[in-house]
Amino acid sequence: PALERPKEGVKLAADTPAVASVPAPPPRVPLGTVLMKDAATTTMDAAFATLFSLWGTEYQPGSGLACEQADAQGLSCVWQRGSIAQLKLINRPAILSLVDSGGSAHQVVLAALDADGAKLRIGNNETRVPIAELADYWFGEFLVLWRPRTDALRPLRAGMQGEDVRWLRQGLEQLGGLPASTAMEDYFDAELQQLVEEFQRSRRLLVDGIAGLQTQLVLDAALGAPGTPTLAHAAAQAGA
Repeated sequence: PALERPKEGVKLAADTPAVASVPAPPPRVPLGTVLMKDAATTTMDAAFATLFSLWGTEYQPGSGLACEQADAQGLSCVWQRGSIAQLKLINRPAILSLVDSGGSAHQVVLAALDADGAKLRIGNNETRVPIAELADYWFGEFLVLWRPRTDALRPLRAGMQGEDVRWLRQGLEQLGGLPASTAMEDYFDAELQQLVEEFQRSRRLLVDGIAGLQTQLVLDAALGAPGTPTLAHAAAQAGA
């Protein structure tokens, strides 16, 4: 019998391209397993080496305290106890102190933070971890580096004067889209105190009108100095 012609618009089976099978990604290694795999990669020296590298500087184990090395390179160490929300506000890579199920301490570097979880740098490797899983090992202790804009590092309050007060005023005016002050900009007056309180309120910080270390850290993050490593581009606005 005569062969029947295929209907228009119908492709022959031989013309249909084969669909390539995509291999499934390997299962994610649990954080606890990663921590216990190689203890040498989760020491404080290893974590400082990684954190310094993110700032474009170099850490030398055995060449003095890490924070003294940071000071010599224009950076300052800040040890704190806080939360994920606080890390988002500070928006800087941080050394996290983790404790595994056996009670052993591990130091890892938090390199990125977003809605999907955290990216940790452990030695030369990176691993992504859900926030809920990270919380099983982290109890709030962390260290960040930052680059203060002035040599003096002190809490700023009404009545004080100096270059650091000028930086505080100019930063808050810039964030608020306000015209720059022209007179006594390096003096902490009632107007500047109000600006500090408004900033603290917007970031859910303690509203006391005093620009302490926490307020200065968060302001520095919000201003976003070029060349500064961050956890996320928009994290400085978290909680606003």
